[in-house]
Amino acid sequence: MATFKKTLTMSQLSTLPDRDYTDDEDLIINDITNGRVGCLQKAIWNNMPCWNDLDVARPIIRDEPLYRSASINVDDTITNSLVHGATTFIKADSSNTESLESVLSNAITFTPNCYMHYTHLGDDLWTTKCVIDLRYGSETIYNTFVDMFGRESMTFSFNGELLMDDILYYGSKYEATKTFTWDKISTLSWQIQNITLGEGSTGEITTFTIS
Repeated sequence: MATFKKTLTMSQLSTLPDRDYTDDEDLIINDITNGRVGCLQKAIWNNMPCWNDLDVARPIIRDEPLYRSASINVDDTITNSLVHGATTFIKADSSNTESLESVLSNAITFTPNCYMHYTHLGDDLWTTKCVIDLRYGSETIYNTFVDMFGRESMTFSFNGELLMDDILYYGSKYEATKTFTWDKISTLSWQIQNITLGEGSTGEITTFTIS
């Protein structure tokens, strides 16, 4: 067997601080509501988009869960790759709504991609790797977002096992690897939790499953 069909599912839950917002946070929430600030997420499996890009910032501030699913082909002769991209943007032109490109044309953006790889080693043995690479893009822009939103920590867990827990810094590459057995029937799960550090931390838990 070379290629077999599975279902890829993404779910995202947000956690908001249990306190009153500061004046600066209220301004950011207002900009998110009006489309000037946001976070555009995409998911690509083996170079094929899984669903339309999502602006996840508004559901986060409303404490609304996100859920998407798509049919995918897993190939046991190659390294299968899931790209989870998140383009954070500020100063977007929310008055120009002809296209997403026009909204973001003059915005300040930073896009750290997260990669999840699945490779068949033989028989029921597989390996998976989760990577986030912050060695590219503008350090100045990255620090602009850190100053605005706060520094983040991130955890990677595979099938419930914590594999990485780090604070993120520009110029670094973070990865976690796991070798496992898979009968191609049971569910595989990567859970990525990012927490914005500071008083009353906020965060998102994003889970990708293959079932």
